[in-house]
Amino acid sequence: ARRWCEEDLQAFASKDPAAQGRTSDIAFGYSSFKAVLHYRLSHMLCLRSTSEGDPERALEATALLVSSRG
Repeated sequence: ARRWCEEDLQAFASKDPAAQGRTSDIAFGYSSFKAVLHYRLSHMLCLRSTSEGDPERALEATALLVSSRG
């Protein structure tokens, strides 16, 4: 997850001239970056839910909650 976050930060920094390469500004100020993080976390929870069976669908419900926050 950390690797994805760092890669996404670098991608945002390189593609947005207004950021001027400042990843901290992106991490704390860009709602679009926040949405990407929520999507990635939600996706990881869904994958874990599928691989572990998750009979009560707790991970799936958590993934839905996380993705709706993005």
